[in-house]
Formats: sequence, C-alpha cells, structure tokens
Amino acid sequence: MLPIVLAGVGCLAQIAVAQKPDFNAVPTFEKHVALIQKGISLHDEGDYDGAIKAYRQVLDENPDDIVALYELAFSYSKKKDYSNCIRSAKSGTRYLSKLQARFYVLWGNCLDESGKPNKAVKLYRSTLRQSPTDHLLHYNLAVTYKNLGKSKEAVRHFKKAIDNDPNYASSHLALAEQYVSLGHRIPALLAFVRFLILEPDSARSGVALQSLHSILAGQASQDGDNNITIFLNPDANTGEGDFLAAEMVLSATVAVEHLPESKDQTPLEKTLDRFGSLFTVLSSIDAKQEQRGFAWDHYVPYFMELEDFGFTEPFVYHTHQIVSWDGIGEWIDANGEHLEKFLTWSRAYRE
Repeated sequence: MLPIVLAGVGCLAQIAVAQKPDFNAVPTFEKHVALIQKGISLHDEGDYDGAIKAYRQVLDENPDDIVALYELAFSYSKKKDYSNCIRSAKSGTRYLSKLQARFYVLWGNCLDESGKPNKAVKLYRSTLRQSPTDHLLHYNLAVTYKNLGKSKEAVRHFKKAIDNDPNYASSHLALAEQYVSLGHRIPALLAFVRFLILEPDSARSGVALQSLHSILAGQASQDGDNNITIFLNPDANTGEGDFLAAEMVLSATVAVEHLPESKDQTPLEKTLDRFGSLFTVLSSIDAKQEQRGFAWDHYVPYFMELEDFGFTEPFVYHTHQIVSWDGIGEWIDANGEHLEKFLTWSRAYRE
C-alpha cells in the first residue's frame, strides 16, 4: 500500500508550475513486486537508506516504474534528503498516472519544509488548476497557509479538502483546530467528533478527545452556594451558522448535571445526555436556520441523520474506545453488528 503523504516533508529545488505529463507510466514488472514490498517494509522500520537502495535497484532495471519512483521520493523525504526528494518527485510528475498529484504533494511539502512556503503555495495552486478535486492538494495547501498565518485561506482549503473527501480524517481535525482558534465552539465540537469517528484510537485521538470534552462541558459554572451561571456570547461570530441556541442547551444540560439528583451519573451517561440534547436542539432549529455556513451545511445534516438512524449510542462508544470508562469495551464487544452498521453508514454518507 502506498503511504499517504502529509504536509511536513522538505526539499531544495527550483519551483515550477504543474505541467502536462510527457510519458506514460510503466507497470511494475512481476520480478520487482517483492523488492518494492521489501523497500516499503524497510521504510516503515525507519531504514530509509535500505528502502532507497531497494527502489533504486528496481529503477535501474525499469526506470519508468512509477510506484518505485514514488516510494523512492517518499523515502528521501522522510530521510530529509531534500534535493533528492524533489528531484525524484519532479521526475514523477512527468508521467501520466494516478500518482501524478501525489508527486506534486511531495514536491510542495519539500518546498514548505525547506523554508520556501510561498513557492509551495504557488505549486499547489498551479496543480489544483489541473486537479481541482484532489483533497490532498487542498489539505496540504491549507497546512502551508496555516503555517504562514493565513487562517482565512487555510480554513477555505480545509473545507475544500473535506468536500472532496469527507472520509479523510486529518482535514476534519485541522478544521476543528482552526475553529477553536476562531472561537467557533460548536462547529469545532462537530469537526472533532467527525475526526474521532474516522480515527478513534490514535495518539492524536486522545488530544482530540480532550478538546472535544472541553467544549462539551459547556460554559456553566457553579459557586459555593450551588448557584449555576451559564456564560453565553450573544455577539458570537455566526459565519459558520448560528449555534447560540445549541450553546445554550448544551450549557443547560451541563448545569443540570450539578443538581443532587444527577450526582450518580457516570461520565459515559453524561456524555450521552449531552450529545442527545445537542442533536435534539440542532434538529429543532435546522429548518428555520437563516444564518448558515459550512459547519451548518456540512456537519449538521450528518449528525441529524446519525440521530435519526439511532446511531448516537454506537458513535459515542466508538469515539471513546480509548477512554478507561467502565462499560465501553463490554458494550463494543456485545454490539458489534450495531456498531458496524453505523460505521458502514458513516463511510457511505454523502450530503
């Protein structure tokens, strides 16, 4: 399996705009399949020199093997051999193949990491004119814009990445983090959840869960006299949709948890109640929502359908599987069929 390239690899070279390919890619010879697999295994083990040696052996005998060339460029990028990385990636763009956009992603990453982000932007934008629906080009362009401090442009291209591939987890995580920085609390919560549905058990899933629960805790506080105060900002930015009512209901749900009759609720029960309340209010105001935006138009319909199909419970257990709460593992073991129905629906979901 070819690795997915994310932003953050470096190269040194002159920039060029995307051009039409000159050659047709040549399929991998049968005798080279095992050697390429060996190279991939060595790469995964961190032996980039060993992987490069394997790919070069293939290319010595079949210089037009596009898979070996891609893997070679990728191993150079991980080794931080920037000049060879971009030389190989640039060679790969000359072939007509399904990997052509991936070579441009590598090339752009090389430029970005080597301190040439503006040249990376120029390359990404040029390539997107040829491949406007490529989600990785949009994603990596957004990452470069974010690193340049251009939040507006970054958000726009993270959204385009999601539009073109809603099942690419990194785009949702990156957009959630941008939403947090912009003060869009409920849109950030929904984007974090979407990420966690796609990637529930990685190292970054734990960080996303912490951010999610920080928002899910609402904006309510309790003083020593058991008075509960809810903090809301009526002037909050509504560019992603008007989520003030959702903020209010979520905070009210959290406030109720402070009452004596709720003191025995488990964290899992509280989480289910909070999401249940949130989805109910979003559903009740969806049809009459006047102030719309990407978060409202993209995320809200997904979660409304999730709720309608009765998937709130499996989604909560699935996204919290790395949390050491009682009952999560047992529920997942006992409800595998229901969970798989939810995940099948989610993977196939389209607006």
